[in-house]
Amino acid sequence: MEFRDYQKDVIKRVIDNFDKYNHFFINSPTGSGKTLMVIEIINRLKNSGIINGVLYFVRTINEYSSVLRDVKKFGYNLRVTGMIGKHRLCDFEMKWLAEELEHEVNICQLCPKYKRGYDGVSYDDIISKQSIYEALNTVPKNYCKYETLKLMIENSDIVLLSLPYLIGRARILIDQLKQYDLIVVDEAHNLDNINQFVSVTLSLRDIEILKKNNFNVDALLEFHRRVYDESKSIKFVDKNEFIDYAGSLDPEIMDVYNRINAGNLDGKVDIAKAVLRIVRFYNNIDAGYLDLFVTKRGFKLLVTDVGELLSRSITTRSIMMSGTMPPNDYIEKIWGLKGMYIDVEKEYSLFKSNRVWLWDNGVTMKYEVRDKMFDRYKERLRKLLRGLPKAVLVVFPSYDVMNQFKDVIKEFDGVVEDERTRIETVVNEVLNGKNYIYCVAGGKITEGVEIVKDNHSMIKSIVMVGVPYPVPDDYQKRRSEKIMKKIGRGDVFRYAVHTPALVLTKQAVGRGIRFPSDKNIIVLMDRRFKYFFDELGVDNVYRIKY
Repeated sequence: MEFRDYQKDVIKRVIDNFDKYNHFFINSPTGSGKTLMVIEIINRLKNSGIINGVLYFVRTINEYSSVLRDVKKFGYNLRVTGMIGKHRLCDFEMKWLAEELEHEVNICQLCPKYKRGYDGVSYDDIISKQSIYEALNTVPKNYCKYETLKLMIENSDIVLLSLPYLIGRARILIDQLKQYDLIVVDEAHNLDNINQFVSVTLSLRDIEILKKNNFNVDALLEFHRRVYDESKSIKFVDKNEFIDYAGSLDPEIMDVYNRINAGNLDGKVDIAKAVLRIVRFYNNIDAGYLDLFVTKRGFKLLVTDVGELLSRSITTRSIMMSGTMPPNDYIEKIWGLKGMYIDVEKEYSLFKSNRVWLWDNGVTMKYEVRDKMFDRYKERLRKLLRGLPKAVLVVFPSYDVMNQFKDVIKEFDGVVEDERTRIETVVNEVLNGKNYIYCVAGGKITEGVEIVKDNHSMIKSIVMVGVPYPVPDDYQKRRSEKIMKKIGRGDVFRYAVHTPALVLTKQAVGRGIRFPSDKNIIVLMDRRFKYFFDELGVDNVYRIKY
């Protein structure tokens, strides 16, 4: 195995400074070999006796495969396994209960396979198949697949985990793993969008199910009617106001909850699920890192200060990496983490010559004028779609904005993202001839799509239709208030608005480069993108003349 010069340098810098810093942040674009660099770092630290084991976090379990692939491909003698949620592995009749409250209600004690793991699955089985699911197919039916993985974790060098195990309810599992002394977080920019992992929702539908079944929840329904504001998609509410008005839970709800916890399901499944969700909500209402919001459909507990939660979750040495890592000052001031920051893309000018940047400074998605701009945007986007190399990835700031372009999308038929979109479907449709991909910044496609054929990316052009600034709703307002308390009023725009938009933009424009030989045209359609040029690494930009 021969490392590239910049890879050798990054590996050496981390190892040489491992005893000087608690955290290492590696900003390195897709295709630069982030996973391989970190595995080599782990291998050297492990062989030197500096670390005992690693908890390796990725966004979803689908991303375990890249780590397993590199460990196998380069012949590392590392014992690797991963954790998969019990509701995905369980064939017990109460599987639905595991999905609702996987780590809060111990359904396992009711199962005949309880604490019966199979010791016949080897680390070689997992590495050779590059899929933990495939390896677990060898587990006999009278053994528990979940307990089998827990057995393997006890002796692993690397344990693969999805992010909820770091910052969500599943955290209870890794708190028991004392032998691991290094955390790796891949695609660590996801930590800034922490609510996809730790938010707690209580829907009006669940409350109404309980009311129909004679539980006392009238105060909750009345409180929602009183505070909900139909002019707002989301409204901040003081938690003390909620507690004073809604009061404590109906004791009968807690009785049902306790019976469920003991395995006594004497009611309907929809009632049981509603009970579990309302109890979870009340159990989290006092959490200091969660704020309360009201929506049309019910209540949400959301994180508005990422640093409050990360300081609780990341208490050991860590390596965090991403192709779109936030700037070092943002990580220090907003995440509350200090360490060594290595900007591979900037320091080594990676892939700089792979992109041509075009800028349309005659349009803007600024809220005050965007309604007047849609016709101009459509006219210009049509011209671009006719002439740009295909396939073209078109990225909108939000679904609401994308809906304004329905006529353009219909004219230039392609793949259109929605909340149910599956990445596999997108990939297959493009490989089968769809030349246009329409999506939103921060959605599934910009986060995870990789469309390649014959060692080349199929995405040749990327169009950003407006700067993906956060929606100025009550959630964003509350988040800005928290940031202002930390750093003062002067830098609120940079940290609450600009940097999140920068990360989303880098995430989107990075979708087209999967191999060093790939070339992309990037079109930035908003005059405000001029404030992003330096941080995007744009040296030469061509203004579009239609």
